[in-house]
This record gives sequence, C-alpha cells and structure tokens, in this order.
Amino acid sequence: MRLTWDTIQVNAVAFVKRWQGITSEKQRDQGFIEALLRVFGVEDSRAVGTFQEKTRIEGSTKWIDYLWKSKIAIEMKSKGESLDNAFEQLRQYMQSIEKLAQAVLDARALYPDSSLADLYDPLTMPPELLKAHRALDRAVMQAYGFSVRDMTEESCVAELMKRYREIAEDKTDNLWI
Repeated sequence: MRLTWDTIQVNAVAFVKRWQGITSEKQRDQGFIEALLRVFGVEDSRAVGTFQEKTRIEGSTKWIDYLWKSKIAIEMKSKGESLDNAFEQLRQYMQSIEKLAQAVLDARALYPDSSLADLYDPLTMPPELLKAHRALDRAVMQAYGFSVRDMTEESCVAELMKRYREIAEDKTDNLWI
C-alpha cells in the first residue's frame, strides 16, 4: 500500500512512542521490525522478507535480523551496544557481491592475451574464472531470493530481465509496495 508522507510521519511518531522504552535487541525484535515496516505501509513483513536470514560473509555464517532482498536489511543491537559491528556486518553483506564481481575481473586479468570469446569458451574456460563466476552467480541468486539448487542459468537470466522490465516500466519511485 502506498502511503502519503503525512501518513508515514504520523505512523513514525506513534512507532517511536510505542517503542521508546525497549532497550534489549531480543526483547520483541520481530515485533519491533514488523511495527517499523508498518510505518511505511508494509502490513505483512513475512510476505516480503525473512527474519534471521542466514548468510555467508568472508567464510563464516552470519545472521541478518531481517532481510527484504533488494530493498532493506535490518541489523539490531541492544541499547548501549556499539552499532559499529552491526554496520560492518551489513556493509560486508552488501559488498560481498562487489568483491565477487571483482574476483571475476581479476581472474580474467590473469589471461591478458585472451579474448572474451576465448575466456568464455565452455570447453576451455580457465578454472579460476569458472570458480569466480560460480561464486558470483550463487551470491546474485541468493540476493534476489532465487533457489540456488533449482534455478538454471537461463531461468535466472529470464527472471532478472523480467524484473528489469517491471522496474523500467514503473514510472513511480518504486520504493513502496
């Protein structure tokens, strides 16, 4: 539901009044996130996102408190805790795709005398490049909420193009549901 800025402001003031005494991250964290998203007109947070989203960052498993893929990531901390670690975790999550894309470019740079046609020949693709692309493909698919196990490359590209067309045809700001 698309809300006016006046409605969002009224909702935000009510939200702050309701939650101002909560000091612990685990003290109704899902309820807090659900209420926060309702400020902006999101009535069913589970329909658009995931609580406690498991992700891999630099080889270790991390949990994002709430993730609405391609829209918002929320990492909460209790009152008095440093937000630096939460910020760093989210920054690493968001930058992981950039790092994987750079790994593809780095793998291609190992073969400066090869054309793109040579590098991407399925029979002779360098193993470093293949490994880098597979890692990048997995990360992109996870970021868009695609099934890494079940989705083929062709269906992934088709879905990405469909989403691009929807965004390109949408003349609104595409921020709200």
